[in-house]
Amino acid sequence: MGEKTIAEWKGGMEFDIELHGHHFTIDADEKVGGNNKGPRPKSLLLSALAGDNLDTGKIEKAVKMSQTKYCGVTAMLEKTAKINYEIILNT
Repeated sequence: MGEKTIAEWKGGMEFDIELHGHHFTIDADEKVGGNNKGPRPKSLLLSALAGDNLDTGKIEKAVKMSQTKYCGVTAMLEKTAKINYEIILNT
C-alpha cells in the first residue's frame, strides 16, 4: 500500500500536513517570510532519519549532503569561515 501525505496551504509559507492520521504544521523562519509556526522541512528530513532504526550511515550521509549540497547558508559562509558540525546520537 502506498504512502499518502496531504499538505494544505494555510497562507504564507505555512502548511498543515496530514500523515497517517497525524497533523502537524511546517513553516519557515520569520527572517525568510514565514511565521515560525512549525519545523522546517529540512529539519524534518533529518528527524525522519533518526527514526529509521538509527542507521548512522544514513544519518551521516544526510548531514553531509545537507552541509555540502543543499544548505545555502553553508555555501555562503564557507567562503569566508570554516564550518564544523558534529553528529551526536543518544542511544
